[in-house]
Amino acid sequence: MTDYLVLSQAKQDNLRKQTLADPTLRIVIDQIRNGWSNTPPEAKPYVSVRDELSCENGIIF
Repeated sequence: MTDYLVLSQAKQDNLRKQTLADPTLRIVIDQIRNGWSNTPPEAKPYVSVRDELSCENGIIF
């Protein structure tokens, strides 16, 4: 999916870096990858759209 982004590689790298630096988004990535059971409070706002979320190369879509 990242191959089709209309962002330069440098901007993708910055987006990935900033995403992984955010503690809440790291939890969301973990939930996307491992399932939404036992969802921590930080990730609760994302539960309603969980079926629409995916993660590739550290970027949430």
